[in-house]
Amino acid sequence: MFGEKALGSQMAFPCKCHGILDAKELGNLYRESIVGIVFSATNYSLIPQEMMACGLPVIEMDGENTRQSFPEGTVMLSNPDPESIAQALSILLDDSDRRKEQAKQALSHVRKLSWEKSAQQVELSLKKAFSKVGRDS
Repeated sequence: MFGEKALGSQMAFPCKCHGILDAKELGNLYRESIVGIVFSATNYSLIPQEMMACGLPVIEMDGENTRQSFPEGTVMLSNPDPESIAQALSILLDDSDRRKEQAKQALSHVRKLSWEKSAQQVELSLKKAFSKVGRDS
């Protein structure tokens, strides 16, 4: 667990809380881990891409936002209930070949991402939106 200093004391299960980490510490944590679990239930999160860039296979919540964000095979999607999450975790923990293949596909995917490409996509979307506004008025 990471991201908040007192997080560990709030958990109903034993875990190690790493608190707030800088980028280098996060990268080290991701590289030392076997599987990453991220719950992006609403907002798009950069954490899965960070984990994927460090070679960590990721379990994410299955939702429209995550299905649109990740190509098939780059993350393991799980329904948002404890049994489904445990099943997804067991599948990855028990199958090192599957973990390696998912990590390989994920790394290939994130290598194609860049802030410049993202900015260009935002710019293109804004131009399209504003051109429609100009035609409609």
